[in-house]
Amino acid sequence: MSLMELREKNSLINKKNKLITLFALFLILGVSIGFNLAFITRGPELITREKIIETTPIFEGIIGETYELNKLYEEISPSVVLIETMRGTDRSQRQGSGFIYSEDGYIITNQHVIEEGRRIRVTFPDGKIEEAEIIGEDVYSDIAVIKVDRENLKPIPRGSIDEVKPGDTTIALGNPFGLEGTITKGIISQKNRLLNTEAGFSIPNVIQTDAAINPGNSGGPLLNMRGEIIGINTAIRTETGTFVGVGFAVSVSTMERVVPSLIEEGEYKHPWIGIRGRPMNPQIAKEIDSNQEKGVLVSEVVRNGPADKAGLKEGTYTKKIWEEEIKLGGDIITKIDGTEMMNMNDLISYIAQHTEPGQEITLTIEREGEIKQKQLTMGERPEPGEMN
Repeated sequence: MSLMELREKNSLINKKNKLITLFALFLILGVSIGFNLAFITRGPELITREKIIETTPIFEGIIGETYELNKLYEEISPSVVLIETMRGTDRSQRQGSGFIYSEDGYIITNQHVIEEGRRIRVTFPDGKIEEAEIIGEDVYSDIAVIKVDRENLKPIPRGSIDEVKPGDTTIALGNPFGLEGTITKGIISQKNRLLNTEAGFSIPNVIQTDAAINPGNSGGPLLNMRGEIIGINTAIRTETGTFVGVGFAVSVSTMERVVPSLIEEGEYKHPWIGIRGRPMNPQIAKEIDSNQEKGVLVSEVVRNGPADKAGLKEGTYTKKIWEEEIKLGGDIITKIDGTEMMNMNDLISYIAQHTEPGQEITLTIEREGEIKQKQLTMGERPEPGEMN
């Protein structure tokens, strides 16, 4: 055999050995991959939702909450309606939201949604459209009740405002800009806010949320994660006209107090004390030489109102404190029926929740350094523009 022939033979042997080695490697790798695939797919329990949650707890909240939101929406959305109001003689139209209150056709919305309504039309998620009549409306709480001629409706269950805490997840349902069946999610930013109204009074116990609400959401429900209503979406604070993260909902406790009266009598009679006031603070206390740094300083007393008849004293002079003109010299309300009043919010909330027209209450006041008690009979809040 020549040298050339020997080299060619060795080359063929080397190539053959390399091919055998390469084939062996591929065979080993294939067996390994096959084993691993068999391990991953073996037993369907290894890739179920429960197994994923069990083995990766970090995903539990995400998967669980998404599942609950889907379920909540399917359950509640059939009870949320689109409300269209034809107003006045100019035939202008306003859109808003509402929700089923009872099986026999009562629907809750905001008073400003149906204000000056000439015709009211309700569109249900199933596509049916019904004409509605106004049963009752209350401008002071911005709540209205309308009714459609339809039965076997599904009301939304009602929750408790006492269980609501800042940081809780919350859901808003409604029709922003007429976009029917919209759901948004956020948290409870705070509770027990005062919401000023165009009627000149404040709505107490209002919920603040960052769940996106926009024009058209008014009157729709704010829900907890159990699908219970905790508030009626009512207003936003904005400089642009659209949502910037601060929304407000009238609490379910206010709704529970006002709605039965609207259904039975067409109106709700709000209790009224007949004062204008401001919260005390250390600067005011120092100025008037008082030890009372908390409470409500009476600035004005409405003539012939309950406070006037009870003998409360209003401010007699004005002074600038921290660049603000403040009326001083009036009584300081510190307690109502033994309950401490820290500020104006406490006073308005207490009156709204615990009193009614004709009820007698006991005010504890400080006047010129002396503690006194005054008996006061609650009045009925006058219509807008009727106060002196």
